[in-house]
Amino acid sequence: SKDTIVVALLPLMFMLKIPYIIPIAVGLLCTPLSVVSVACGTIAYYLVLFIFNKKNIIIHILGDYMNILYAQLIGAAAMLTITLSVQCRKKKHMMMVQSAAHMLYSFQYALLGAFSAAFMDLISVLRNLLFYKYDKNKKKIPIILPIIVITITCIVGYLNYTNLLSLVPVIIAILYTIGASFKDPKVYKYVFGSCAIAWLFYNLKFQAYVCVIGNIMEITSTIIALVRETKRSKKKKKRSKSN
Repeated sequence: SKDTIVVALLPLMFMLKIPYIIPIAVGLLCTPLSVVSVACGTIAYYLVLFIFNKKNIIIHILGDYMNILYAQLIGAAAMLTITLSVQCRKKKHMMMVQSAAHMLYSFQYALLGAFSAAFMDLISVLRNLLFYKYDKNKKKIPIILPIIVITITCIVGYLNYTNLLSLVPVIIAILYTIGASFKDPKVYKYVFGSCAIAWLFYNLKFQAYVCVIGNIMEITSTIIALVRETKRSKKKKKRSKSN
């Protein structure tokens, strides 16, 4: 969609020293809600820029905790990617973009020592790739497939159990799997938004601060996407009634 392009291009325009082009184009071609996409792209750019500019200070403060710095940078890339995914209209496209984000999140959580979350993100990548095949061919996902994925999720979660907090990624991964098994992309977006709230608290605990910002952006992006879809469905109903 146009908003996906906006979020992707805005950081690039900042790097080329011509960021004003995107807001002008959005004002002329998009809806007022697209201002959120402009804001998301701007936040992502300045977040990464801040980390790079303050790299020496951060290294001095952190000392041996360089993993935290690298984790935040990877988290920034994952944040931007997964925020883009919610604006995809088709579920199959949404799942492929999210696969890239889950891979990045997996690296980030591994660096932060949150291995339960790292493994759950890897399972999410495999799940999305499996489900994508059925969505691409417009086939119904067989019930056995989500059951197998959920079973594997539970086994991996059990093997990596350390405390109650380590169960949070497991529960989220199960909810993702259930949501992804539905053909309607709206259901998946509702699940995605709900899980983003749970990730918000988990990331605060593990000091994944870039991800916290990302979770807020994900929740906002999901709400906007659902509002837009509701408006589209209402317009379609009005057109069908008029015809």
